[in-house]
Amino acid sequence: MCLAATVATVLVPTIRSDAHPGRTDAEGCHRQEAERHCHRDPNPQTPRRLQVLVERVVDGDTLHVRVLDVPPVPLIVRIKGIDCPESRRNAKCIRDGDCESDAEPGRRATEKLSELVAGKIVVLESSVNGDFEKDDYGRTLAYVDLSDGTDVGLALVRGGYCVDWSHKYPHPRSSDYVPR
Repeated sequence: MCLAATVATVLVPTIRSDAHPGRTDAEGCHRQEAERHCHRDPNPQTPRRLQVLVERVVDGDTLHVRVLDVPPVPLIVRIKGIDCPESRRNAKCIRDGDCESDAEPGRRATEKLSELVAGKIVVLESSVNGDFEKDDYGRTLAYVDLSDGTDVGLALVRGGYCVDWSHKYPHPRSSDYVPR
């Protein structure tokens, strides 16, 4: 028996593995030696999900978060599928109309979002293509879900704090976001 096991061990070909050490960052990338490379989802139709800690609520639809990787990665997130009134004077409210009438509803949207997510671990989900998109300001566009599965954007729309924005930027959850 010992001889058979030894012969079998010698004759069995070595299986090559392409796996290598190294944690990936928020974009699924890391460095191996001096080269940065990325690992893509083998099924690009699967949304990507990241657990993050909400560090700061900027306004009703924008968050500062930290991806729970080692080392942690900071991101600015724009909640996908919604638009909220501006809570303070900026270029957008100046361009789009009266900043003063937006201020109070904008503050209420910001307060509601803070109540839902501030200091909590939430899940960011990409669109169905597997990658997180960026907006014109470099913010990561993502759905934000609470640990119980609540869609934060949908909660803000249904609560009257923000509006569905799928007419301007179509997205996979748009049928849920349309007012009923």
